[in-house]
Amino acid sequence: MDVLLGDSLGEMYFYLGLADRVVVGGGFQAKGSHNIIEPLALKLPVLVGPHIQTIEYPAVEAIAAGACLQTRADRLVQDVLTWPDPAPEVIARFTEAHSGATARTLAALAPLLRP
Repeated sequence: MDVLLGDSLGEMYFYLGLADRVVVGGGFQAKGSHNIIEPLALKLPVLVGPHIQTIEYPAVEAIAAGACLQTRADRLVQDVLTWPDPAPEVIARFTEAHSGATARTLAALAPLLRP
């Protein structure tokens, strides 16, 4: 198993492009987790820590859907090594169900903008 740690501004998609699964940081301390949208949009399984209050939506939904695993620091290595990846269609269904807000908003606004 290879591990790549990245924490630099503007390069997250580069790191994600190399990943098979992603451990999203921050949530292993009480300050809260970082964003899980990018790795899920790239159909990558995500692991987060116990403190997800900063990303409660969509983390709670992603965990319930099986696209994300919530773990603890003392279990992280074991879970990274043994958590069976969710089927790609599980993550795809989750991201599809939580995408398209801009198009839906514009469609709802269009009738209101007509003279």
